[in-house]
Amino acid sequence: MYSNNLRYTRLRLIDTVVRDKEAGRLVLVISIHRKERGSFELEVVGLGLDAADDSYCLLIDELDLSSPPLGNVNTRGSSFYVSRLPKRNDWRQGLRKENLVFIHRGRMHRFEFKSLDILRIPVYDKYPTYKESLKKGNAFSRTFSLDTDGSLWYKGRERVGKDVDGAPILDEKHQWLKEALEDALR
Repeated sequence: MYSNNLRYTRLRLIDTVVRDKEAGRLVLVISIHRKERGSFELEVVGLGLDAADDSYCLLIDELDLSSPPLGNVNTRGSSFYVSRLPKRNDWRQGLRKENLVFIHRGRMHRFEFKSLDILRIPVYDKYPTYKESLKKGNAFSRTFSLDTDGSLWYKGRERVGKDVDGAPILDEKHQWLKEALEDALR
């Protein structure tokens, strides 16, 4: 698909976040150059867990173009669920600010961050424990978060329970999430 059309490849990939197949880390595609006939070299900036991001080159075959996993992020003293927004006539690969939204307390908000660094949290699945989240009122997994009042939220969309004496309790009508919650607490 990308083997011979440099213009098309640039339109689909520049300024998008995809993953390095070998390392599994997020990379932001900065530029694309023809390496040899039928092959392109991409300059990328790695978005690892540390703040020291590095710039390096990859061949197009070394990219995982599937959508990286998304979920809750803890920022600005709260948690937000990051979701990819399906857009009509948007045929670009990867994640971009334009195709992401935040969901908080059931409301959708535009992605208003200058950087895509915030995506590190769900992609690398690095969350505080339930007890730590209880103190701060933020996410403890990709799918579950707590509010400062102890409300338990699922994917930022729906209040599904509450904290009772340091343990999450699902509401009666949300018992179908019990197994998912148990997995998130491990």
